Amino acid sequence: MKHEYRSFSLLFFLFVSIFLQNHSSHHAATFFVKAERMDFKTLRKTRSIPLTNENGLSMCTMTLNTQEMFGCYTNQNENGKRGKIVRVETEAQLEAFGTEKRGEKEANVVTAPMRMMKQVLKKVEESKDVLVSAVLVEHPLAFLDANKGGDDAEKEAAEAGFYRGVPESDSKEDTKRVNVGQTPVAFLGVNATRKVVWAANENVKREKVQKSSKTNFMGRDELLYASVDGAMDAAGKTSEDMKRANSITCLDKRTCLPIGGYSIATAFLDGFSRYLYNESAPSIFVTARLDKTTSMFRDEARGANAVYSSLISFLVAAEVVNDLVVDGPNLEKPIVFAAFAGEEYDLVGSKRMMEEFPGLVDTVVEIGPVGFASSSKDALYVHEQYNQTDDTFEDFLKVQSAANRETLGEDSLSVKEVSRGVEVPKGSSLNSFTNVSGSRLTLTDYNTFESDDPFYGTMFDSGLDKINVKRIAEVARLVAGAALRMSMKDKEQFAVKEDVLNKLVDNDFVQQTIATASELAECLVDPKVGLRKCSFSQKYDVFGSNAPSEEDEANETNNIGSSYVGVVQYIPEDIQTSEAKSPIQRFVYEHLSRVANGTASTTYRLALPSQLKFDRDSYAWQVRDGNANGYEIWTESNWSAKIGVTIESNKGWFFEPIATACAVVIATLFCFFGERMLERALTRGGSSSSTSSQKLNSGMDLD
Repeated sequence: MKHEYRSFSLLFFLFVSIFLQNHSSHHAATFFVKAERMDFKTLRKTRSIPLTNENGLSMCTMTLNTQEMFGCYTNQNENGKRGKIVRVETEAQLEAFGTEKRGEKEANVVTAPMRMMKQVLKKVEESKDVLVSAVLVEHPLAFLDANKGGDDAEKEAAEAGFYRGVPESDSKEDTKRVNVGQTPVAFLGVNATRKVVWAANENVKREKVQKSSKTNFMGRDELLYASVDGAMDAAGKTSEDMKRANSITCLDKRTCLPIGGYSIATAFLDGFSRYLYNESAPSIFVTARLDKTTSMFRDEARGANAVYSSLISFLVAAEVVNDLVVDGPNLEKPIVFAAFAGEEYDLVGSKRMMEEFPGLVDTVVEIGPVGFASSSKDALYVHEQYNQTDDTFEDFLKVQSAANRETLGEDSLSVKEVSRGVEVPKGSSLNSFTNVSGSRLTLTDYNTFESDDPFYGTMFDSGLDKINVKRIAEVARLVAGAALRMSMKDKEQFAVKEDVLNKLVDNDFVQQTIATASELAECLVDPKVGLRKCSFSQKYDVFGSNAPSEEDEANETNNIGSSYVGVVQYIPEDIQTSEAKSPIQRFVYEHLSRVANGTASTTYRLALPSQLKFDRDSYAWQVRDGNANGYEIWTESNWSAKIGVTIESNKGWFFEPIATACAVVIATLFCFFGERMLERALTRGGSSSSTSSQKLNSGMDLD
């Protein structure tokens, strides 16, 4: 009988242990099921999950010019800002969120779809009633409706909720001048978005249960929080530091680095070195951009249309010129192909190159946004400088276009002049070419300086579906043909000139240029191939076997190169090496130096304000003469490698083990003392029975 009682006690002990452990973390079983389904096993083990770049997370960072700071920032060395994860999906929810009653010290981390980003940030900055530690911006492709495709979702996000980076137009928002303030903001990738939204939905369910439950005697239900680290060194440690912070002071304190990089120039007839010998024939400049500010989230800067379609056309045009002049006619005017870095930051690339260029400039042709997949018109628009009278290059473009249409078909691009009287936009590289004897013009797919393409200037401007490779190659042939017609000597080698012009409309040669454009698109636009894996990079061994990993590259976005210019950490002793160059800069240099080998020289040109000096002894940047030479110096704050977002439990990793241990101890004590009491009761019961029996037996003996 005693063993039976002990077996019953053991079963009772197990039942009490399970009951107490379940109540130590309310609805823990449900959490386990959800966690496995949403891949949150790590959160249950470590109580936190970091959302890193592998999850597609990009932080809004802090930039500074000589007057003030922009972007998102918290003070230097400040701990991550923490708050309960709350989702705001509609304007009605945002309004309700601002009026809900909360505890005085209850902070929130708000997650919202991209179409709500502007409204949420405005509410956070203006409202004094809402304590928001950080804002998380969701990826539009994380939850696609059955009736909505990826392009539609990205288009909606781009048009409604994204700070469009089109600073060459004053009517558009300039993302580098967005000032969010001391609220960290992060753009979430698809996987990170799903995790954060799941956490927000779990919080809603648990808070409802918590309010309605009367049996949760163990305290508050477990909720999910986010900790966001957005500390920026240039912000300093105090509010006074922040008031004084600018690009000059932060460089002096070594809390920031200059924004810029390296431009690349390829000169047919060696447009740079030949002027050292006092040869003064004015040059024809063909220009494009290596980078563009397309996002307030620097790691998400893309640019299939905004940058790379133009750059591909630029590279194909350089190769066409090389192929036609290798055994062709002599050039009377040098043709310089210049790819500028850092143009969105006060035209630093083109300004610096023009400071160092020793000769005269006849004509400047800027290849703007071309080759849009969304372009329906068979036209290339020419935007000319205000009050320009020289139409030589434009006339040659029209001649080449007419030759194309006559030989290759009427669907070839026609060249159309935009009405005169339009000022050159402030962000155009043409503004750096002040002493031009001929024409300054920009080529685009549209008849205004503003693109009507929904993806232009947004982080969704990437992918082969955004560009038209055939159109890009045709623009390249038009530019190369016009430049050659303008540069070739009129009175010499007439037969050779005819061969060159005939080759431009030869069908095999045309297909060759389209194939080249397609290969370049794989490198610069296709995320499935990308800069490191494409055939040109493999052929040129651009990155080499000892190249830095993708995680070490500041300018790498997935497989394709980022269109954000980045920062210059230092200047190598020989700037003509690949040292300290971004992947896109190295690639363009190697490609141009290979395709123009023997007919042109290719060089790196520094794209930084000329008053910045790198001191090798102190390994620090210095500013000479304050803010001289007409540059607006831009810098980016230093930031920790720990910057990012972490999902956490409000009870910490230690709560459940302690609660479980307490439950076990209580159950053990309960069973221990319960068993002792049972044993005593049994002992007393046994003694009483024995005494009664003895008395009964004694009575029987007496009889």
